[in-house]
Amino acid sequence: MITDGTAETAVTLGDDVYAIALLRGWTATHPDDSFALEWLARAYAESGNGAERERTIAAVLKLHGSSMNEQSKRADRFLVERVKLANGCLDIYYALVPFSRYHIYMLGRQVDASNKLVRQITLESNDFDQPDFAKRHPDMVAKGMRRFSTDTSH
Repeated sequence: MITDGTAETAVTLGDDVYAIALLRGWTATHPDDSFALEWLARAYAESGNGAERERTIAAVLKLHGSSMNEQSKRADRFLVERVKLANGCLDIYYALVPFSRYHIYMLGRQVDASNKLVRQITLESNDFDQPDFAKRHPDMVAKGMRRFSTDTSH
């Protein structure tokens, strides 16, 4: 990855235009750098470019699923977006591999200005819910679809 941390700092400080310029150039020549791709997805998300965010997340998932690169296997999720709120922020994590017994695909953690957890929101696809979904929607299951739900805790 860009060793001096310039791109990460730019994203953290909200200079998404600069971060995207750095990271696009870097990932064009280093397509197996999953850290850089994750930061690029976050920069796209925080700049409001949903199409490029989704394309970049797909590249991260493909790298994670097929690569022998140990860097891409290091974690089960990554921070894809930080939304600033009036009193704190909401961090949104994207799962590289669904985690927990509930098969969480996305996790949102809202914290207040002192970094105290206010609420947690999950997008999950629990195996327990799938048999009923399969009965009601066999055509969707045949296409590989699953039932998803959201859960919130304080």
